[in-house]
Amino acid sequence: MHISIIIPAYNEEKFLLHTLESIEQQTFQDYEVIIVANGCTDGTKELVSSKENPKLRLISTPIANVSRARNIGAKDARGNLLVFLDADTLLGPHTLTHIHQRINSKHAFATTKSVPDNPKYSSLINLKNVGLWSGVYRAVSGILICHRHQFLSVGGFDESAQVGEHRLLRKKLLGYGKYKFINTPVTTSMRRFEKWGVGKTTVFWGRQMISRLRNKNTSKEYKIR
Repeated sequence: MHISIIIPAYNEEKFLLHTLESIEQQTFQDYEVIIVANGCTDGTKELVSSKENPKLRLISTPIANVSRARNIGAKDARGNLLVFLDADTLLGPHTLTHIHQRINSKHAFATTKSVPDNPKYSSLINLKNVGLWSGVYRAVSGILICHRHQFLSVGGFDESAQVGEHRLLRKKLLGYGKYKFINTPVTTSMRRFEKWGVGKTTVFWGRQMISRLRNKNTSKEYKIR
């Protein structure tokens, strides 16, 4: 097994089916999918259980914690490469092929280009992509890629962090190698922008950035997934 796709799902019944369909259509097929239903109260678990796909596994936990869910999935993974995917992020048909071709032992932390599901936000996402491509903004686009043995060796995600957990993991993983931006698109949901508006969303992430500079953690103030 080469790639393990790990999807934490907290009440993602409305979005998860489309994500799974985008995975099934991949040109690269040496993968498994692990759905970690964490604290779900909707039909997420039933939806996954109804899928007749030998590549798909469901793990259920009563605790709603996105970092913990990802760690649970990683410990159960069989692949050499971990792909952490948000439940509302759609892969392009060649995404896994490009990941397979472009990630090697020199790369410890990687992400891809992002495309919004609503063109209204294209300028904002394009600006983010420039930051990701240049390495100035070493974040993620709804997908995070790393080597399984390195992820486990650093202890995985910090389960006390509900926001900024990718940044904390990146700091640990980059001790093993380089950051990599893969120029292949995934489609990112803009539902948070649509719910909060650009202003509130910008203020939220601005506060997170300031808190990081001050070495404070405000993640407990905002449980966003």
